[in-house]
Parts: sequence; C-alpha cells; structure tokens
Amino acid sequence: MLDWLMTDTTSARYSIHELVELSGMSARTIHYYVKEKIILPPIRTGGRSRYTEAHLGRLLLIREYQGSGKKLSAIKGILSHLRDEDVNDQIELVKKERETAPIDGDKLMVRRVYAKRSLQKVRVVPETEDSRKLHEPPLEASWKRISIIDGVEINIRDDISRQKRKQMQELIDYLRYNLTENSPT
Repeated sequence: MLDWLMTDTTSARYSIHELVELSGMSARTIHYYVKEKIILPPIRTGGRSRYTEAHLGRLLLIREYQGSGKKLSAIKGILSHLRDEDVNDQIELVKKERETAPIDGDKLMVRRVYAKRSLQKVRVVPETEDSRKLHEPPLEASWKRISIIDGVEINIRDDISRQKRKQMQELIDYLRYNLTENSPT
C-alpha cells in the first residue's frame, strides 16, 4: 500500500511526454509502475493525465536504486513508506553510497539487460591494464554502423559470432520499436 498521498493538484504540471524526457524512462515503464502501484496514478485534470514533482522524484529514485542493484520489489517497499519531502534526500544518499562503495575484485556486479523476451547477464568488472588489452578489438577489424533512429546508432564489429549477431538484431529491433514516435505509450 502506498502511504504517500498527493492532494495538491496545482503541482500537477508534467504530461507523460515531459515526464519521459525528465526521468529518462519510457512511457511504458512509467505506466507499468503505476499499474504495479509502485507510484501513484497521475492526477486527471481536464481529461488529461498530469504528473507532479513527487512522481518525477520517485522515478529518479527508482533509477538510482536500480543502478545500485536493488530489485524492483525491494524498491516498491522502500517507496511505499517514503514521504515526498524525503525523496530528494534519499536520492542523494543512494548516489553517495554508490560512489563510495568499495569495488571487490572477487565479486562481479551483474546487471540485467533486457532484449525482447530474453534476459542476458552482463558482467561489469573493474578495469585494469590487462583487461583493456583483452577487450581491445584487433586493429584490422571492420565495423558496421547501424542507425536505430535519427541521432542514435550502434557500431558492431563484423567478426562477431552468428549467435551474437542474432542477439544484436533482436536488440536493434527492440530499440527501434521502443524509440520511434509510433510506438504505443
């Protein structure tokens, strides 16, 4: 249950498109968070959905928590007991914790990357001189530039495996679908 309430409709100033721009999240993600009661529904004014600073602050806090590896179910629990006036302080606290967290060379952070329906795990390790040499492409490698939408492109080495090429095509299709203006919100 959400313990925070928004009763001040004068602060409802963001459209979904403005909230997408400010939060860096897709409209689909924001709607999902409303559906799952992670954030409150928008305020309806004049037949339009409007979002508040409280919505934006909570979305930014969700991003910070996800960046630190917290699961969405845990984030939902935290947000349900957090007052609006404490959100900005909590964002700063999470940022500081992430910046000062020691990197343990024996442990790898795992981030989940969603491409269509498949879940791939990507390992993020501290960079060293040796690891940079291992991951540098050969000098004679050729690259393929793929445009996703205007201003967004991906560069892929031509010598990747067939399986990786298929995964990249799924990712490209996913990005094109979700980044076009015609995609459902």
